[in-house]
Formats: sequence, C-alpha cells, structure tokens
Amino acid sequence: MRSFINRLCALAVFVSFLLAGCGGGGGDSTEPAPEPPPTIVLTGRALDAESIALSWEVDDLYFNQAYAVTVDGSPYAYTTQKGYYFSALPNRRYCFTVVVGSLAPPLGTFFAAGPTSNEVCITTPSLPVAEPGWNTVDAGLGYGQYPSMARRNPVIPGLVACNAESLWLGPSFSIFKVFGGGIVLPPFTAEGESCAVADQRQLFGEVHALTRSNAILSYRRASVFSGSWAFTNDWTITTDADWSWPVAMALDVNSRPQVLYGSNGKTYWSQLDAQGQWTVPELVGNGTVSWRSLAVAADGAVFAMVSEGTEVHVLKRNAPAAWLTVFSASDAQAVQYLRGNGSIVAPASGGVRMAYRKAASAVALPGIGYVEWLGGAAAWTETLVDAGTYVTAPAVAVDLTGAPLIAYGGSGDDLRLARRVGGSWQTVFIDALGVLARQSDIEVDSDGLIHILYSDENGPAKLATGQ
Repeated sequence: MRSFINRLCALAVFVSFLLAGCGGGGGDSTEPAPEPPPTIVLTGRALDAESIALSWEVDDLYFNQAYAVTVDGSPYAYTTQKGYYFSALPNRRYCFTVVVGSLAPPLGTFFAAGPTSNEVCITTPSLPVAEPGWNTVDAGLGYGQYPSMARRNPVIPGLVACNAESLWLGPSFSIFKVFGGGIVLPPFTAEGESCAVADQRQLFGEVHALTRSNAILSYRRASVFSGSWAFTNDWTITTDADWSWPVAMALDVNSRPQVLYGSNGKTYWSQLDAQGQWTVPELVGNGTVSWRSLAVAADGAVFAMVSEGTEVHVLKRNAPAAWLTVFSASDAQAVQYLRGNGSIVAPASGGVRMAYRKAASAVALPGIGYVEWLGGAAAWTETLVDAGTYVTAPAVAVDLTGAPLIAYGGSGDDLRLARRVGGSWQTVFIDALGVLARQSDIEVDSDGLIHILYSDENGPAKLATGQ
C-alpha cells in the first residue's frame, strides 16, 4: 500500500512538471534562477618603486561594511574605503587579496564574513638611479617637517640650519645647528613648533633664530665664544602669530632681521629697528594667506612671496606699509598639510628668483614653476621645470655662477634637484628610498658646494651635499 502511494505522488509531480513546461497550470509559477553569489573584484598597480594602489568593486553586503587587505597571505590592514594605498619596497613582488566584512562597534572589531576577492600580484620597479658624488647623512636636527637653512658667513664655508616638529604634534623644540666651516658645536634648542634662520651678511656674524610656539613669535641671536654658544635675550615679536604655517626671516643690508608670520589667516611683516624695537606689523597681501617666504636684495629692496589659495604673489615693499604686487600666478596648487607652495631668494648677483607648485589646468601641466626677474627694467618670466602629477614645495637658490637650483620632492616621494644648463632644465635624483622631501631647503656655500636639508617622514631630517 505504501509503495502504491509513493508511486502516485511521483506521478503527480511528473504531471505537474509537464503542465508547467507546456504552459498548463499557469506559467507564472516558474521558479527564478538562483542568484550568483556576491563577488569582489580587485585591481591594482604600482605607482612607483615604493607604492602600490589597490581598488575594488563590490556591492554593499553588510552593515558597517569594511574590507581586510591581505598581503602575501597574511592579514595586513582593514579599511572602510574601496581602495588602499600600500607602502612597498622597491623591486619586490607582492600578492594581495581583499575580504569583505563588517566593523562591529564600539572598538571596531573586524568580522571577515566574505566573500574574498581574486588575488592580484604586483612587482614594484627599481628605485631611480641616484646622482653620483652626493653624500647623504642624518642632519642631527631630529624628526620634523619644517627644515630651514642659511649661510652663516658670506665668505667662509658654513651653514646654519634648524628643524621643528609637525605643527599637529603640539608644543615642541626647534633645533639649531651649524654645519661646515671647520665649526664643531653641539646644537641648541628653543621652544617652537616652526623655525627659520637667515643668511648672514657680515663676516663674523651671529646666528639668527626665529621660532613660533603657540601664538608667540620669538627671535634670538646666538654667538660663538671659545667654542660654545652665547645668547642674547629673547625678543618677543608678537603674541598674535597663529598656526598659519611656517614663519620666514631675512636680514637687511645692516644685518637687522625682518620676519613674515601669520595672524588670523593673513601675513604680516615686521623688522627689528636700530633702537632694538620691532616695528608695527604691516599687512602683506590680502585674503587667506597660508604660505610665505622672504628675501632682501643687495640694494635693500624687500620681496615677499605669499600664497593665497590657488594664487601665488610676489610683493615688493616700496615704502612703510606700502606693498606692491610685482608678479602673480593663479595656477598654484592649494596648500595642504605639510605642503608648501614655494620659496623666493634675492641673490647678490641681482634680481629675484622664485619657485612654486603649479596645478594642472585646461592649458597647462602641473609641476614646478620657476619665476625670474633679473633686475632693472627686465620683465618677470616663468618656465616650467618639471611637469609631474605630484611635487612638493620647491626650495630655490643660485650657484656661484648665478645659475638657479631647485630642490623638491617628486611623485615617488624622492628628493630631486633641478638645475638650468645651457638654457634647459636638467633634473637628477639625490635620494629616493623613503617618504622624503615633503619639505626642503637649499643653500650653496662659498666653496660652491650644494647643501639640501630635507625631511624624512619615517626618520630624522637629512642633509645631502654635492656639486
């Protein structure tokens, strides 16, 4: 009896299947095809010798969806973005996968629920070949992102330099040190989150140190007696210098210091007068000014470079509280954290040199813009030095022949030097391993040696010396 019932049920199922296939019994009862399981598609490419960009496509599958990145089969990091920037080593093969999961509050614990992406393997290229003949050392100025350097003596070789920690790390100490010229002295420190030094114009001059801590801008002179430092009293220039990026300093023809600093998003200039008093601050430029550089020409003319959003201006001080714009460009890259816009110098040979970060436009490439004025009735001219998708703030100087030199960081976070030879620009790599030259400064000593002081995001500031 049970066998008969089973046969009858099987016959009923078979008849129902036939009716459905022929349209009988209502065709809309057909079961939908099963949905394919969710997938995540991973792609990636090497940006340079030390970085790989990963990205992936996947639907939203979970609440608080997140992704775990694995490298060579081991968990590496997790992110809530559909992409990841991986810091790599040169000339090495890496294999990646990504797992979809969820971040559970409150501690953000990652649960790898799946699916797992395809595996992508990428080999990074080798580092660029560094220019031979350069010596790179720890500068002895500690960690930090705001190096500054100047000539300590106009005739005898010797440089003075300083470095300060990132503004976001809180109050810290700026470190000042003398290089070369047969001088071996321990560094000295002053409280400050950014610092500046200035080229000395007198034969046996002092070290001029400028620091900004919180909103207090301070100036100090240091001299060398019997192999040790001696200091004058600190001058408090202002208590209203806000966090609007680094300060700048230069000396006039009488070796009196002048400073540029930020206050309420604007740039101000002041000078130590013959009576030892700081003059009433003068407004330089308009709008929200976030980057600045200062230079004094051999004839005493004062020039300031300021950045205002995507504009960069060179202004000349014609009279007390009277600043005239002598050059402007509207294609500067907007300043971001640890990204300046450039620098300006007024060499003894005359005129003004300036370099800045250019942004891409409909008619121009991004990169380094070099601006030059040779003095007198000469026009201000500009050339494109390096057309790259990413460059850091350039530092400009001139060699003993008057030829311009520009130090900056390139697209691979490497230190580069550009020089003009025979009317054309030539760029070489000085140091390439690491996250380098987010900020840098450059000087040429009286022997013609080129010195570049630059930051290393993963270590102390470095000093490169060569020709």
